[in-house]
Amino acid sequence: MRTRRSNCSKPGLSLVWRRNIKLLIVTLLLTSAWFGWNSVCNASADPFLDGKIKALNDRIASWERDGHVVGWLVFSAFFIGLMVTMLQVVPRWWMKILTAGLSFVGAVIIGYYHQFYPADA
Repeated sequence: MRTRRSNCSKPGLSLVWRRNIKLLIVTLLLTSAWFGWNSVCNASADPFLDGKIKALNDRIASWERDGHVVGWLVFSAFFIGLMVTMLQVVPRWWMKILTAGLSFVGAVIIGYYHQFYPADA
């Protein structure tokens, strides 16, 4: 009576499959380790490009900071406009002076940070 070793038709074929699977696993592990090591050790091949990338990242960071400044200036101009509108109804003389001062500050904020793009001309 013949013993059943595997589903394969030849008796020694299951050993070949096991060896091939082990070789495949070892090859995949070594390849992934090589790619991991290579990406960590050799982050960049060109320091000139690293400098260019850093300069562009710095420019983008300055644009983000400018965006935050513009956001706060717009909010402050809006808030000053609301205050001026509400202070218009107060009949006291010092409120009128405060209203005029806040109006001037709002106009300075809007005039100071008005953005002009040369491409828009």
